Amino acid sequence: MGLIASQGIKNSIWSYIGMLVGYLNVILLLPNILPLEQVGLIRVLIDVSVIFAHICAFGMANVLIRNYPAYKDSTKMRSGFFGFMHIWIFIGFLIFSFLFFLFKEPILDLVRTESPLVIDYYLLIFPIALFSLYFNMLDIYSRANLSSVYPSFLRDVILRIALSVLLVFYYFQEFNFELFLLFFTATYFLIALMQFLFLKKKNWYTLSFVSDFFSTQKLKPVLKYGFFTLMAGLSSILIAMIDTVMLTGLVGLDAVAIYATSFFMAAAITVPARSLYKIVFPIVSDKWMHHKREDVLSIYRKTSVANVLTGGFIFLWVVVNHQYIYKMMPDVYAQGFIVFIYVGIGKLFEASAGIGFMILSVSEKYKFDTFFNLLLLILAVVLNYFLISAYGLSGAAIASFLSLVIINTLRLITIAYFFKLFPFYSKTILACVICIVCFFAGWIIPEFSSFWVNIIIKSFVMFAVFVFLCWKTNIYKLFNEELKSV
Repeated sequence: MGLIASQGIKNSIWSYIGMLVGYLNVILLLPNILPLEQVGLIRVLIDVSVIFAHICAFGMANVLIRNYPAYKDSTKMRSGFFGFMHIWIFIGFLIFSFLFFLFKEPILDLVRTESPLVIDYYLLIFPIALFSLYFNMLDIYSRANLSSVYPSFLRDVILRIALSVLLVFYYFQEFNFELFLLFFTATYFLIALMQFLFLKKKNWYTLSFVSDFFSTQKLKPVLKYGFFTLMAGLSSILIAMIDTVMLTGLVGLDAVAIYATSFFMAAAITVPARSLYKIVFPIVSDKWMHHKREDVLSIYRKTSVANVLTGGFIFLWVVVNHQYIYKMMPDVYAQGFIVFIYVGIGKLFEASAGIGFMILSVSEKYKFDTFFNLLLLILAVVLNYFLISAYGLSGAAIASFLSLVIINTLRLITIAYFFKLFPFYSKTILACVICIVCFFAGWIIPEFSSFWVNIIIKSFVMFAVFVFLCWKTNIYKLFNEELKSV
């Protein structure tokens, strides 16, 4: 079995387990243990911390993936690059922390009226962001060494299980909400520490500060690329999370809780894709550097087909079972189904676009992705402001849908124009047909009195049809054989 296939399968296993634990948290535990406002607060702390950590990294993830193949064969330069990463991200954290406190009052005034609870706990953003920043750096370094499984296990499984445990203890009144948030923050420190120990065990955590690595000749292109990929990555994250931030200021934390719950259900569509991307990214970078365009096109197409199959099945499974899923939560959460539909279609289109964002980021046309994201960020802010003001939750969902479709369409057109690469072909249509057949197979099952029985039977039928059709058409066999060659 090839490297992509092996690690892709392992990543997928942990991602699916993490998705199940995440569904347990989001559907059963959080809505039934915490009030809406506190659920919304947790979502805001996570989203703002992710944005903050990404700003502080200053594009280091893409810098490492793009440049590491040139340094990996030299122990001295590899160690120097790792030392440079540490200096880079911690200086970034100090700079942006200072800027936040410099403009603290006008920033907090944005949420003071509609979401006053944020004012009480906003300081937790800084330790969560710092631990996330450090973990992300260790994660990307591990992936550059083609070892992505353990960090996936930590992020997708351990972090979510820790939240489950904390919620159970909180439910039995072992501690109050303040301590709950402190323990929740500590879980980010835990996964960063575990990833650090993993790298030490592998003898990959070696630091040095090689003076010639910091020469102007070497540093200038790195800084230039880092700036553009920071802008692209930051814009992409802001586009994905600006809805939550603006809902916090315009509507309140109750709306954020409802929106974030359905958004998480839609985000599960991209879980299989993300698990695959973690190992594919450095390989695509290497193939591109050695001008193996046919290999890149093959990976582009096969990942797109796999994402249509898995993402489409997850989306339609939720559509078939949505009324039973929402019955597990307080009634107020049911109004978020429209959020799932809009965001889910957008996420499915994003997944179907495959590794387009990777191809742009490792190519000489990486600036295009930056410009697209910056343009779309402006559009997303405008759309969210007016649509949320007019339609509330639905407005935020429509804005997210439009943002996802526009950015991925621009990427598809750019890659097709400059590199003559396109992810969609005959197998893409076959994948769509398989998903549609599975949908109708679940939809026609008659209703039973118990919603648990309905979910189990409909899910079993849909999954059985899915496996049968994939086996009968050999569509996954084709995909796996392609991966064995890379």
